[in-house]
Amino acid sequence: MKTNFFGTRDICTELLPLMKPQGRVVNVSSSQGSQALENCSEDLQEKFRCETLTEEDLVDLMKKFVEDTKNEISFLLRECKMDPEEQELLNDYRYRNYSSVIEKALRNFESSSEWADLISSLGKLNKALQSNLRYSLLPRRLVISKRLAQCLHPALPSGVHLKALETYEIIFKIVGTKWLAKDLFLYSCGLFPLLAHAAMSVRPVLLGLYEKYFLPLQKLLLPSLQAFVVGLLPGLEEGSEIYDRWVSARAQGRPPRGRGVPACVLFRCFVRNGGRRAEKTSEAG
Repeated sequence: MKTNFFGTRDICTELLPLMKPQGRVVNVSSSQGSQALENCSEDLQEKFRCETLTEEDLVDLMKKFVEDTKNEISFLLRECKMDPEEQELLNDYRYRNYSSVIEKALRNFESSSEWADLISSLGKLNKALQSNLRYSLLPRRLVISKRLAQCLHPALPSGVHLKALETYEIIFKIVGTKWLAKDLFLYSCGLFPLLAHAAMSVRPVLLGLYEKYFLPLQKLLLPSLQAFVVGLLPGLEEGSEIYDRWVSARAQGRPPRGRGVPACVLFRCFVRNGGRRAEKTSEAG
């Protein structure tokens, strides 16, 4: 929030007095912003799209968001429209019981202080996830994704990473393509940075998940394509045992009609990842 909103606002505030007449400020943002707004309630959409919305009103909305987030209450999530399927499931007592089982399993992470405790907690979560396979929409998936990302921390041993990847695979089998695509941002934040510091025993398992679940998404992967490519750069070292799998992944990951990875994605990867690995992005085209 400090970067995306307040940082942008502060830069504009400083630059505007220095600009020549007829000068312009052009802000480039992600399409995910407008998509997120479309998922919000009509009341909240009206507030953001109101032509009379002042800068002070917008700042108040953002400050409210930060305040509620610190209290572990997401202002936007609270006002966002819930998926109709999720609304219907909340009326199902079996789904509510399933949610309670998962919530109980998640509480084990709160008392995990050693890496062995994390492996045990992941095992209990795996059992909870598989306790009711009739639902493709996971309850508590925001907290689940947070715990899994924490279990992929570079300081943790490969045993924890492998157990977490096992949990990811269980989830991907359960949710299917539809919900994986919708919740891709939840799972990618933990998975995409992993390859750079993963042990050799972990890398093939991670690439297996990409090949089996992410590449079949095809165009549904496009919103996260840049992060996906950056996450795969460590696999581009020619001569490594995973290089051939990367080449195969690159071929399978081409968008329809063989257009390859969009040039804008390659450019951003190059800018943000200097050195030999950035040069390797040309091979993705």
